[in-house]
Amino acid sequence: MDTGGDETKEIEAWAASLNSCILCNIGETTPVTAAGRQPLRRSGVPCGGSQLCEDFSNIDKYLAQDAVREALGIPPPPGRGGLRAARQSTS
Repeated sequence: MDTGGDETKEIEAWAASLNSCILCNIGETTPVTAAGRQPLRRSGVPCGGSQLCEDFSNIDKYLAQDAVREALGIPPPPGRGGLRAARQSTS
C-alpha cells in the first residue's frame, strides 16, 4: 500500500496487516483447540526421535528435486551435477 510517506497511514496499514494475521491464526487454531488437541500437533504422527512430531518427507522429496534446487539457487548435492550440468553437457 502506498502511504505517500504519511506515518499515520503507515501505522494504520501495519495494524490492518497485523489484525489480518491474528484473525487468520484464530480461524486456524480455534477448531483444533476446541477439539481438545494441541494446535501444533495436528497430524498425530508419533514423535520418535524427531522434535518436530510431523512427517516432512514430502517436503524433503520436493526440495530435493534438481529443478527446485536450481530455482532456489541451492547447489546440487555432491556427486550430482543437477540440471545446469546436464544442460551444459548437451549444448
